[in-house]
Formats: sequence, structure tokens, C-alpha cells
Amino acid sequence: MNISKQKNIIISASVFSLLFLLFYYFFLYNPNTGSIPTIAIVKTATHPALDQALAGFYDVVKERFGDEIIFKIKNTDGSVTAAQTIADSLYQDTDVVLFYAIATLALCALAQKEKERPIIFSAVTNPSILSLENQKNICGISDLVDVSKQIKHVLTFVPGATSVGIIFNGAEINSLYVVKQMEEELEKRNIRVHKISVMSAIEVPAALEQNINNIDVLIAPADNLVAIAASLIAQMCNNHKIPCVFADNLLLQYGATATCGVDYYEAGKIAGTMAISILEQVNTPNIIGFMDQKEAVFKVNKEIYETMKEKLYFDPATMKFNE
Repeated sequence: MNISKQKNIIISASVFSLLFLLFYYFFLYNPNTGSIPTIAIVKTATHPALDQALAGFYDVVKERFGDEIIFKIKNTDGSVTAAQTIADSLYQDTDVVLFYAIATLALCALAQKEKERPIIFSAVTNPSILSLENQKNICGISDLVDVSKQIKHVLTFVPGATSVGIIFNGAEINSLYVVKQMEEELEKRNIRVHKISVMSAIEVPAALEQNINNIDVLIAPADNLVAIAASLIAQMCNNHKIPCVFADNLLLQYGATATCGVDYYEAGKIAGTMAISILEQVNTPNIIGFMDQKEAVFKVNKEIYETMKEKLYFDPATMKFNE
């Protein structure tokens, strides 16, 4: 083969290679190809229940996908502005294939922005009042307990109660919904109700001190603000020998007398299972819809129980001591 012919072959091959590279770049190449899909997790605040909801979700999804999924975890710290900023940022992240919203503030911020990609929620008491049913990309699991049974358990536990205090965040729409149900159930039983509404943890001591001598037992719905102030609330109640019952089982460790709530780690696992079924295209958010967890368990703090058991009744058929 002469040199001139060899040069022509090399030039032709080079031109062909260049044309192929140009064709690939403009028609086949996708800059996102090869990027690892991301699940964006937005948590409303930091406290044990929401941490457990995160842990359950993470453990289930991580076990299934391993390093094939990246987790991007954000915390709003209870700030509406922060929640909106986080939602805006994640909305623009094209690697995010699914969102996990933990509690109401995170869910509302994401739902307002994202209308296509799947959003899964947990630790939301009553998603129905958020007007999200028509948004077909949203599904999840509620932490709403059967209020009638919850009140029945509380009054069985404190049989002499004639006056009940309810502490809650007056700015939390889910708490207002549950408190209304609690108030109705208590009034049916001719029990006086003292509603203790607070807007921040700083308000808790004064609000509780103003009411604590007029109540026989304090109860609280699943409320982020109340959970954050749980240690303080429990301490004040214990100092006054007033039993306090929270709707979050994890709060036993902070001195609550008893709890009647759901398992948030299990809720997170259920949400994680939903995510897996969506990512594997077995299911869609629209088909999954909104779910409730199983009936709440009434748990009693044995150490605190011993300090005021003269006014309490432990029913082994419906209650159990913490382990």
C-alpha cells in the first residue's frame, strides 16, 4: 500500500470518527446518563418521632438499593421560609426521582412546588384537610390514632379524672383537628376540658403553670412543638403529680407517664416500601393513596407510674409497661 493511499484511509477514518462523535453528542448523549438517582428527604424538625420516621425509611430503601440511590436529607427546623427555600432548590434538582416528606410543613412545601415527581409522606396527622387528594403524585401514611379509643384508654388509666388538660400548638392545623375531636369525646363523658394552646416552646412553662392545678391529667396530640418541649412538660407534670399522656411512644424516655401513639420507625418503613414499589414501577402514588397505621398501643412508664400509682389504674389487657 503506497503512502498516499494510506494517508487517505487515515483521513477518511478520522473524518468518520469525528462525524460519529458529533452525531453521538448531539443526538445520543445525555449529560444525566450515568448519574445516580436521588431521593430527597425533607424533615420538618428534629425530634425523636421524626428521626425515627427518617430512620425507618432510610433503612428499608438502603437495604433494597444499596449504593444505587443517593439520599439528600434536608431539615426545615420548623421554619416556613426554610421549607419553601428547600422545596425550591430540590425542585430544580433533576437528579431527584422521589421526595419523602416527614410531617406537615415539609409535605406542604413540597406539594406546592412539585406536581409530577412522586412525594411520599409520613408523620402527618390528617392529610385530608390539606386538600391534596387531587394531587396524583402524593401518597403516604398518617399518624392519626383513633381519638375515641385514645380518650377511653386515658380515662381508664386515670379513673378519677374529672378535668383534662390538652396541650398543643395553636398554629398547627393537624393539632387543631385532633384537639377538636378530643374535646368532643371528653365532653360526651362530662369531663371538663382545659385547652392549653402555645405557639412556641418558650410559652409552655407559663401556659402549663396557669392550668396545671385545675386538671387531673394532661394529654397531647402528635404535635411537633409539644414533642420538642416534652421533657419540660413531663417534668412540670411530675413535679405536680399530674399524669401526662402523649401521642408519641418515644416520649416515654423523656418522663411521660404514658403514651398512646403509633410506631414512627414502622411508619418510616412503610413509607420506604411505598418508595420501592414506585421506583420499581410496581405502583404509583395515585394507586397507593393515603394510609393509616395500625391501632395505637398504650404504654406506661413504670418508674413514673410508681410515683403516683395511687391515682392510676394499670389495665394489663390494654396497656403495657415500657421495657
